[in-house]
Amino acid sequence: MSETSLEEYRQLVEKQGWALMDIVQSVALGDMDAKVEIPEGIEVLSELAVGVEMMIDDLREMLAEQERAGAELARRALQLSTAAEVSRASSSILRLDELLPQAVELIRDRFNFYYVGIFLLDEGGQRAVLQAGTGEAGRQMLEAGHALEVSDTSMIGGCVLHKEARIALDVGEEPVRFNNPFLPDTHSEMALPLLSLSEPVGAMTIQSTKMAAFSEGDVAVLQTMADQLATAIANARLFEQTQATLSYAEALYEGSERVVRATTIDDVLQALVHSTLLQRLTRSTINLFDRPWGDERPESMTVVAAWERDAASAAPEGKRLSVSVGVRHMLDQFPATHWFDRDEPRIVRDIATDEHIDERTRILFAEQLGLQSMMIFPLVAGEQWIGVLAAQGNVALDVGEAEIRQITALTEQSAAVIQSLRLLQEAQTRAHREQALREIAAVVAASTDLVAGLPAITEHLCQLIPLDVLTLATYTPGEPEYTLFASPNMRDSEAAPSNMRDSEAAPSNMRDSEAAPSNMRDSEAALGAETKADHFARPGIYLPVEGTCPGWVITHREPWLEADIRQEMLFLEDEQLVSEGIISRLSLPLLVGEQVVGTINLTSTQPSAFTEAHLLFLQQVADQMASALDRSRLLQETRSALTEAEATHRAYLQRGWRDYLRQQETLQQGAFLYDRTQGATVLDGLAEPVAGLWLPEMERALAEGLVAATGNGDDGERRTGLAIPIVLRGQTIGVLGVDDPAGEHRWSEDDRAVIEAVGRQLAQALENARLLGETQLRAQRERIIGDIASRVRASMDMKNILQTTVRELGIALGTDRAFIRLNPDTQPSEKP
Repeated sequence: MSETSLEEYRQLVEKQGWALMDIVQSVALGDMDAKVEIPEGIEVLSELAVGVEMMIDDLREMLAEQERAGAELARRALQLSTAAEVSRASSSILRLDELLPQAVELIRDRFNFYYVGIFLLDEGGQRAVLQAGTGEAGRQMLEAGHALEVSDTSMIGGCVLHKEARIALDVGEEPVRFNNPFLPDTHSEMALPLLSLSEPVGAMTIQSTKMAAFSEGDVAVLQTMADQLATAIANARLFEQTQATLSYAEALYEGSERVVRATTIDDVLQALVHSTLLQRLTRSTINLFDRPWGDERPESMTVVAAWERDAASAAPEGKRLSVSVGVRHMLDQFPATHWFDRDEPRIVRDIATDEHIDERTRILFAEQLGLQSMMIFPLVAGEQWIGVLAAQGNVALDVGEAEIRQITALTEQSAAVIQSLRLLQEAQTRAHREQALREIAAVVAASTDLVAGLPAITEHLCQLIPLDVLTLATYTPGEPEYTLFASPNMRDSEAAPSNMRDSEAAPSNMRDSEAAPSNMRDSEAALGAETKADHFARPGIYLPVEGTCPGWVITHREPWLEADIRQEMLFLEDEQLVSEGIISRLSLPLLVGEQVVGTINLTSTQPSAFTEAHLLFLQQVADQMASALDRSRLLQETRSALTEAEATHRAYLQRGWRDYLRQQETLQQGAFLYDRTQGATVLDGLAEPVAGLWLPEMERALAEGLVAATGNGDDGERRTGLAIPIVLRGQTIGVLGVDDPAGEHRWSEDDRAVIEAVGRQLAQALENARLLGETQLRAQRERIIGDIASRVRASMDMKNILQTTVRELGIALGTDRAFIRLNPDTQPSEKP
């Protein structure tokens, strides 16, 4: 090689060598984009250039790998940071409505996802219901109540069903994914189960607009966050359940305490209402059966307590919601009775759609009363089903099982309290009835008839039964009519049918009381009493036994109990009674032995106002009144007999005094006079001419049988006189008088009292003297008869007997002659 060629070679090596050095330095300074040109001509440098190029490629790959590793590390750090924040939120927030929205927003923002949502299982575990979702799509789905079935029909349903994550890197290739119209830009989706103690409580959906947006690392980290959320959800639910249990226990304790403290059934209902959701409903009632519901259904139930929430505003227009305490419902006519259950409550959340409600009940509650929901809880005390707690609302009912359990627990306790209160009330009622019976018996016993005592009887009865009208009928056995007695101020139009009102125009079977027998006309007032309604028949109207309710009772000798007269009008008076507002009726016979002497009739403006219990009590009242009527009849007969005896005695007394005065000529011919002007002597008809002494006041006293006075300075007459009749057992036998011819004496009340007292004593003394005289005369006669009889019986000879008899008779009687003549032709006399 020439020197020129060598130099050129050296320069070429140096040039290509420095070119390679520049590239190496550029790479060393970080220029990984430097391009290595492979020199030609020098094989060593060409190989070196190839080596440098390979080294640079290795450096580029190594740096890219380092960059990827750093990015992954940063991503993992971000995921762990997000997981830590989710964990902190899970441990610090116990309210799911706060925790879940915060968690989905945090995950979406930190990972730059398209959408994140959380589903929770419903109570039945059949549906996954969206509870939180990000963005506008989440808001719309929450408002729509978005939910998915737990099944393989969706990624969320499948991951919950199989308790494993489901990932779709390309949603277009996923066969079971739910195509959500609210999220049209989703290209990849991940569904992660929310597991607590290996059991699913829900699922989390994560969606991205990128294809294949999730790696295995993403799944692992996000599953960790899902597990943390599941634990937090379980804790939050446990906390909510604990709080709910605590609130339930507190409410149950408070309600139980109020129930136990209740002193009335109304207090029990108030405690139930204000301690439970019943206060959100329209009304609640406690209804008790007439007897415990066992093998046989009771006949009726009665509203014993009622509560209404602002009934005026809660009632729809034209609907009647109010309910009255004391109303009695016949169970065979009451709607939904067949739906009652002894062992469990009945809940109707919406009457319009509930399949258990029959059409009749639906029409009554929904259309007529405007109600939409209903609850019925059985009241069982011990082994006895005594009634139901019923509640209704005018809106559809949103009630949970816990609230139902609370009401059920309180009603079970309330049933025992109600039964105790009921027994106490029944004992008190029995005591009141017994007291009323005693007071009625006292009233009846103190009255000679029922007129004066009937208002008091009515007052006692009104305190025990829903009585509006009380009347009484009397009846004479065998008669075709009875007499209905009523208040004398009764309106003519009431109690009797319109064709029975006017006694003057009434037919013969409805005569006025003036034509009544004497035993039906003695009472001056009607036997009736007005209570709440001014409703009575006219006093003393005669009504036929046939065709009337009291007549039926008289004929059959049985009570008549009618819950609603309007259902079937059977008697003549029913139409008139219904027109006047009378609805229910009870009529009982008044029995004396086997005979009906009348009826007691009770009516009310309330349906089913009278019960079998009332019947038993009122029958005792009827027995007392029957005894009173019988006593009145016996008293009337006794009075009649006494009046007749007194009249007979007065006639006898008058005849006795007439005979006595006839025998005592001294008493018959004259008067007896004390005259202070004549030396204070007593003149009689024999000693002095006083037989014609009849002063004007004496004549008036004798004629009128009353005290009479003359003068006394009032009539201008000078003399004054005072006279009283001498009365003995209603018969005037003389006159006792005093006078002052000078007119100086004024007769005072004391004077009258003195002379009246002297007159009474004088009458008794004269009667005693007369009776003594008669007694002495009878004794004398008996002695004479005895003497004659003894002398006659002393002889055994017929002639001597006859001679002794006429001689002794003549001597005893002081007659001039006495004779006995025997007739040998005597024949037995014959009655004409």
